[in-house]
Amino acid sequence: MKKIGILAMPLILPIAMTACGKAEEETAQNIKILTEPPALTVSGGDESITAMRGTYGWNYINDKNQSTGVQADSIHPLDAENEIPSITLQKSDDPEESGLVSLEWEEMPTEIDVTAWETKWGDPQHAESWGVLIDGNEFNLKEGDYVYEIKAAWGNKTEYNGTVYYSFYGILE
Repeated sequence: MKKIGILAMPLILPIAMTACGKAEEETAQNIKILTEPPALTVSGGDESITAMRGTYGWNYINDKNQSTGVQADSIHPLDAENEIPSITLQKSDDPEESGLVSLEWEEMPTEIDVTAWETKWGDPQHAESWGVLIDGNEFNLKEGDYVYEIKAAWGNKTEYNGTVYYSFYGILE
């Protein structure tokens, strides 16, 4: 019996080592590290746009297993009239569906806050703003035209985390 175990050892050991190596490889491949904030897609009705990324702070573990941080600033969304993407939706009779937009990222954030700014282009100091009720990753545009700012935070990952501001111009006719 001992001879069979000793003879089988050279066959079993490489198979066991290969299996362990593959498990570590698969685990390493399943960990996704975002080295920059993900893009935000805003969809409503038949329309879909990529929101403008604004100010952000982003941290991630680089390929040398070191923490890397990036801080980026941008102009206020009301100062970006010529750069900000827009989406136009038609008002519907159902108030729950009227102006409904969904926010989609490659990786969902742990926290989402939405603010609507009245469109006083070039005058953010005098523009009024309102908090917008969000349900998961969906909310309804306000009737009229507003600039929407989305604050998204990723705080549950050790490989990456941060807070990012996105914006778009939304019109509900």
